Amino acid sequence: MTAHEIWTTNPDFSWTRMSWLLMLDGVTYYGQNITAFSVLFLVSPVSYSKFV
Repeated sequence: MTAHEIWTTNPDFSWTRMSWLLMLDGVTYYGQNITAFSVLFLVSPVSYSKFV
């Protein structure tokens, strides 16, 4: 039995729910990148060169 068969034969499966979870995953990934680059900007020695 393939993963697709398991998902589609599961009575709790919903394409709407799957789409929502994938969108939420993408938004979370995007937010993590923004946070990481914000922290990097604050602590990177390269950012200090702008203020000298």
